[in-house]
Amino acid sequence: MVFTGSISNFVQEDSGAVTVDWVVLTAGIVGLGLAVTTVVSSGVENLSGDTATELTEIEIMTSFTTALADYSGYSLVGPSHSESWRTSEQARFGAMSDADLMLAYNNSYATAVGGVYPHQNHETDRIGVMETEMAARGISVPSGNTGYSTLHSNLGGTPA
Repeated sequence: MVFTGSISNFVQEDSGAVTVDWVVLTAGIVGLGLAVTTVVSSGVENLSGDTATELTEIEIMTSFTTALADYSGYSLVGPSHSESWRTSEQARFGAMSDADLMLAYNNSYATAVGGVYPHQNHETDRIGVMETEMAARGISVPSGNTGYSTLHSNLGGTPA
């Protein structure tokens, strides 16, 4: 009968049930982690592929000396322009933000290609100063625009 009491005590004892609960909870958490990994992995894989593509398309400069546009020796075609005018314009455009510089460039370009003398000549000289500043900043002349050297020579200006 001692054996029967031991079985009765064993059946009534519940302190071991906590271990079983923790095993079930841990298994559930691991299963949830695996499910989340499965769902998220394809998105992460796509993002890592996009990142790899972007990184391979980056052009790394191997030289830090580039040929900048320098029109300082070009003759000025504006009737009232002088080298001091050019210097003051360089300071003015050098202080502008990239966006303001491009806005000024576009306004001057519109006048230079469709303007009337003396405005056409004046804005062409100004474009030369702006293109020099743009080149120093790494900003390209907008696609389809005629560059300063061509505009300048079309007005009878002489290069350096």
